[in-house]
Amino acid sequence: MNEDGGKIGVTIIENLLENASDAVKFIEYESVEELKEKQDNREVYGGIVITDNFSEQIATLKTNQPMKSAVTFTLRKVITRLLRQLLRLS
Repeated sequence: MNEDGGKIGVTIIENLLENASDAVKFIEYESVEELKEKQDNREVYGGIVITDNFSEQIATLKTNQPMKSAVTFTLRKVITRLLRQLLRLS
């Protein structure tokens, strides 16, 4: 899900859609609500949300006043539990 209106967000989404391995399928949704609905209905395991103004924030990294930027990962609860168990084993 790309909430960013800039070029970097678009580039990230395009690369994910075009270059994902066969083990992962990326689908672009129109809203975070649609993504959450798909997760709730067990149609997808998780999602990546590129936040609003991401490109603008990334562009400030080369300035004297860099801004924080964020990409949010959402996972279904079952996947989160599995990851916690796996991390305990290592």
